[in-house]
Amino acid sequence: MLPLIETQVTRGGIILILWQLTLYAVLIGNWWPSLWQYFTRRGEGLPGNGLVAFVAQSGHLADVTMGMVLLPVTRHGALAAFFKLEPSTNFLFHMTQAYLLFVFVVAHGLSYAGWAALYNRAKDQFHYIYPVLNPTYLYEEVWPGGHSSLTVWRASLIFTGVAATLIMTAMLLTSFPAMRRRYFNLFYFTHLSGILATIIVCLHASTMFYCTAPGLAMWLLDWTLRGLELRQKADAHICSLGRGWFSLTVLLPSKRLSGARAIQSPLAHFHIHHSHSSRVELHPFTTTTYLADRSSSVEVDGKDHIPIRFLFREMESKGVERPLQPSASKRRQWTGRLAALVQTELSLETTFIRPDSAPMELDNSKTSASSSSDDEERSIGIIQSSSASSADNPSCETSLDKKNLAASITTSAKHNRGTSCPDGIGAHLSLRLEGPYFTAAKPTAYRTVVCLVAGTGISGAIAIAWAFDAQNRARLASDTSSPHWSRLVVVWTVREKDYVDIPEILQLQSKGLDFRIHQTGAGRVRPNIAAILAELCAGNGDESWTYICGPSGFVSTAERACMKIPGLRWCTAM
Repeated sequence: MLPLIETQVTRGGIILILWQLTLYAVLIGNWWPSLWQYFTRRGEGLPGNGLVAFVAQSGHLADVTMGMVLLPVTRHGALAAFFKLEPSTNFLFHMTQAYLLFVFVVAHGLSYAGWAALYNRAKDQFHYIYPVLNPTYLYEEVWPGGHSSLTVWRASLIFTGVAATLIMTAMLLTSFPAMRRRYFNLFYFTHLSGILATIIVCLHASTMFYCTAPGLAMWLLDWTLRGLELRQKADAHICSLGRGWFSLTVLLPSKRLSGARAIQSPLAHFHIHHSHSSRVELHPFTTTTYLADRSSSVEVDGKDHIPIRFLFREMESKGVERPLQPSASKRRQWTGRLAALVQTELSLETTFIRPDSAPMELDNSKTSASSSSDDEERSIGIIQSSSASSADNPSCETSLDKKNLAASITTSAKHNRGTSCPDGIGAHLSLRLEGPYFTAAKPTAYRTVVCLVAGTGISGAIAIAWAFDAQNRARLASDTSSPHWSRLVVVWTVREKDYVDIPEILQLQSKGLDFRIHQTGAGRVRPNIAAILAELCAGNGDESWTYICGPSGFVSTAERACMKIPGLRWCTAM
């Protein structure tokens, strides 16, 4: 723990920081004396030689940093696989290096601007010695002093540099958490322009290509692997839970999860592509399914499939029901266009069965062991507000002319717990999944696990709850002693106007599992996270672990509360 910046840093993180500092120290120590000596001798008697040397030095540092920015971008990266780095670590390294790159780029540009001001004040001294467009060369080496294609390219570097800087500035401004969460499409498409920025930067500095070559090669290999995953379509079913919440169930071939059984972390996410919502966008979603548990697997066309479930909210939703819109294309956000499939009968040849149709029968035989316990073994506490019963909400049944798809979704609904559609509205669709990508977490190593989540951050907590339930079911089946992980408390903070009954929360029943739901809003007191952690973890911080997910303000508050518990470790979802 680093008290000054209030950040949890692992030994690996400290080693990485020291490695970066050492790398830049070596680069500066190796290049600066030579650059200083070269430019001061070449421009002897002229002002600003030190600025020209700094232009070259900052450019070289930007070259190396640009290469490191690209290294962790790959989701199937060799570095991540070899060093067993989790996605959040890769993201943090990428973000840190990107900010550092922008600092070097700004320093590079400002040092040139400072030299250009000197040039403007002493044109007679500089004229025919240094070109104003590129002072790292002599006048005859740059257009208009020379007229070869090489001299023209050297003169163009100022323009390619400005163009790349403008793109990087746009990427920086849209990458801040508040902007990224509120305008994800703007962030996404601006970052796609980074491909153009990389090409322009390589035209700006020939050395940049060699520094970025390893990252570019890994990036191309990564896209090849991702393309293989995205090549296969998956059958899916989406239904409305009310108040802008939607549940998405996808049938994924078991072979895609061949290594998931060995993964002890219940936290996993996929990148979803739905061509009817956007041809180019891939959106990450944390699954509510514990992928290592195969008890809900189904057989379709002789092949095992795993029903993967996701929760999401329509970004344009204000916590109230939206009027039906005739076309998904009128929705600006990706989630809005996906949600529109549920609200119209025009998409994907979907046929809706009215709520007065016979409800779908669910086979809960596989969960009887875990659901036979008494009510006191598991509790759901709704704080500050009473829960609206969902018993009156009918289930929905959907059908398609495509026999295989209908059979897939029907079988999934029979075996996957909590798949009813409370609003009676659902739709079939086809989409593509990339992943899974796991976040390193081992809750089984701790006695008490606390999930502090807000809004849609509940997805990861539900996956952890399913892992806890699977552990208890395995214990009952084998009649073994009680496991080390004996308690799970999920604290979910959600605005009153956004609250709905999540089917998984209602279905999960396991001894030691406790859901505490805090509804917030006008006139309501926010939960005291510090007091909750003190109640659950005080005195046994070394045997406790906390999962945090939600808006940035909520995450910051939760992390500060965790710091006050000695020995407590936590994981923050990005």
